[in-house]
Amino acid sequence: MDDGSIADVVLFRGERPAAVIEILVTHAVSIEKGGRIGIPWVELRAAEVLERPYWWIAAQDGLRPFTCRACEERGRASTAELSRVRTRAVAVAERLGIELPAAPIYRCAPHACWRCGSDMLVYAWPGGGRHSAERPPEPIPETVVHRATEGAGNYWVNSCPHCSAAQGDGYLVRENDAYGAVLRAVDGG
Repeated sequence: MDDGSIADVVLFRGERPAAVIEILVTHAVSIEKGGRIGIPWVELRAAEVLERPYWWIAAQDGLRPFTCRACEERGRASTAELSRVRTRAVAVAERLGIELPAAPIYRCAPHACWRCGSDMLVYAWPGGGRHSAERPPEPIPETVVHRATEGAGNYWVNSCPHCSAAQGDGYLVRENDAYGAVLRAVDGG
């Protein structure tokens, strides 16, 4: 290798090394060696390779994350969309004198109440929405409230600070693209 080390297996792309496969018999690849290799690498346990030569399970690796071009583009578009939503939400918060939650787990979007039409912010958080009975993380925004109804049971929901109307997630996702974007962001999709 370029650093003088000897690899068990080197895969080439043309004349240049492209990846390294290390076979673990007695000593694992150290953090120092893993950093020194300088190209993607994977370490396989010798006994497992002998037992199943066509099914490699990495003991550890230094593989670089790979994202396809389409996924990269979707990620950039999603980041830009979330930035636009955040800018609009901050403007609504400033106009209404609302302090945005300090907890980074919450994402917010501007919204007009379905009942009274008042401007407000609606929040999304991991595991929240969909009539979740699970208590949201602290500190809970003032407009995220616990409700109990005969039809839907106990759940946490965004509510209007002016008329107290529940802003259900089904309605929000259908009627508010900005809320859909923040909900997808907290759900990892």
